[in-house]
Amino acid sequence: MGPILLFVLFTVPLVASPGPVNILLVGLGVNHGVWKNLPFVGGLICSAALISFACLLGLQVILQNKIIHQTVVITGACYIGYLAIKLYRLVPGTIESNASAHRFRDGLLVTLLNPKFYVMVTAVFAQFIGESVRSAIWVVLGFLLLLTLAHIGWLVVGTTLQRVSRDVRRLGVLNKLMGASLFVFALYFVAQVFWHV
Repeated sequence: MGPILLFVLFTVPLVASPGPVNILLVGLGVNHGVWKNLPFVGGLICSAALISFACLLGLQVILQNKIIHQTVVITGACYIGYLAIKLYRLVPGTIESNASAHRFRDGLLVTLLNPKFYVMVTAVFAQFIGESVRSAIWVVLGFLLLLTLAHIGWLVVGTTLQRVSRDVRRLGVLNKLMGASLFVFALYFVAQVFWHV
């Protein structure tokens, strides 16, 4: 099996699996479609690029410090919880007035404060980055491309759900389901900190 195919087969399940960001993207797709959420996705990808290149420079070593790691996890969980509550309380009839609820800045923060992302980046890079700087850059660029495709894919899933169900009550239930699922992830991250102390 070629290294590119192996990289894709290893990375796609990581970036496309239902996690806090992907659940949030489904909810955003339901409420705002794909185009209005592209700035948010841009923020996600820019912070993913920053983290990826920082990991190449040794960020994962810093994150091995227990206090720093726990601070990132708890801060991220709080922010994800905040977004979950926002999504949970969003009323489908007010979608147009909330169209700018998630902007580029929000996307930056979501990835920077998502503890799952740091673990994912470290897992991918540990498997595929060797000694060569050139190969490291190709791995990072490939990773960012797959991540972008996965994020847009989850927005499309949300948009499709919205088109299938135009009933405002059903969309409200879907918002609550996505918000509650996202909140469970936030609680899980916090619980991990206290269970592994």
